[in-house]
Amino acid sequence: MGFPERYQEAAQYKGLYLGRVIAQYKDLYKVAAESSELIAEISGRLRYSNDELSICGTGAEILMEILSCGLVF
Repeated sequence: MGFPERYQEAAQYKGLYLGRVIAQYKDLYKVAAESSELIAEISGRLRYSNDELSICGTGAEILMEILSCGLVF
């Protein structure tokens, strides 16, 4: 499934937006969204889980919540 089709699929999740991780830093990620690039970090619950598979890497498609302060999770 291509990235444009994923936008349609992601639309069913209210308040969440689709993005793709394009760079990974120590605790931050650069994410390409539909119309801009954003800096994001993983939510606390996911960050402190022991499941290494839950941590995304470069190229991963993610659903994210954009907070009013401009941070993305």
